[in-house]
Amino acid sequence: MSQGKINKIDVDSKKVSNIPFSIKGQRDVQPAVRFTQNLDQDEFDVKMLRMAQVSPNGEKVVFEALGKIWIRDINGGKHKRLTRLDDDINELFPQWSRDGKDIVFTTWNDQQQGTVSVVSARGGKAKVLTSEPGKYVEPTFSPDGDYIVYRKARGGYMTPRTWSQEPGLYKVDIKGKHSTKLTASGHQPQFGADSDRVYFMDFGKTPEFASIGMNGFEKRTHYTSDHATEFRISPNGEHLAFAERFRVYVTPFAKHGETIAIGSKATNLPISQLSARAGESISWNAKNNQLYWTLDQSYIKLMLTLNTANRTKK
Repeated sequence: MSQGKINKIDVDSKKVSNIPFSIKGQRDVQPAVRFTQNLDQDEFDVKMLRMAQVSPNGEKVVFEALGKIWIRDINGGKHKRLTRLDDDINELFPQWSRDGKDIVFTTWNDQQQGTVSVVSARGGKAKVLTSEPGKYVEPTFSPDGDYIVYRKARGGYMTPRTWSQEPGLYKVDIKGKHSTKLTASGHQPQFGADSDRVYFMDFGKTPEFASIGMNGFEKRTHYTSDHATEFRISPNGEHLAFAERFRVYVTPFAKHGETIAIGSKATNLPISQLSARAGESISWNAKNNQLYWTLDQSYIKLMLTLNTANRTKK
């Protein structure tokens, strides 16, 4: 077909001519389904909660909604804004300190670009740690609270290309006086039991869970996976939770030098499936015996024991 017509071609002469045709048909247009929406409301239900993280003691949850960070008791109660930033500044990627006293997050504004900032878990005025604008995401505290590790992303697509040089993982001291690049690749930085090594996701031929020293050397690839979308090491460094095909699993964290292929059907390590459907924004409690993740707007909390975590998945 060509331009809505049917043509024929003479093979020898390569001459193209039209084949006339017509169709009699009828199409019924159904009435559109419409619902009345009241847009002039002071309050409304938020349908999308993102980047939710539970506090180390398991009592509160911090999350992003409508471009702002909110905090509330995990079992109910009123939510409240965590910061006093202007309405035109978006707040993203909240993470708790190990002692639960502070929260690190990033900001974004289309004109000013972004920052890495810290605020008290009680709320109030935020302290900016970065010295120049950028596209900052995924900040996390070191266990001793002395450093923040974050990812600096490139611009392009929907964000400007300015301030996009030298992307990668960086560390900055909690006073915001000195920033150091650790590695040019990787995302989702996190810590286990110690502050001298940061773990992160990376990409080789498949997704990887790797780590690097806080001096920027001695990178190690601990796990590879064909389908994992998130890894979270426990605070004591003894277990690893991961999400695959929208399900959450947990396995002991193997402390040896070789790289291990991991997945829901792996038989080389004990693996326990924790969720039957969905699971993202994984977080551990400080005692290493509870895991949290989001499912739509809800939270699922699952108690873990060493017997469960070390049972081979059937």
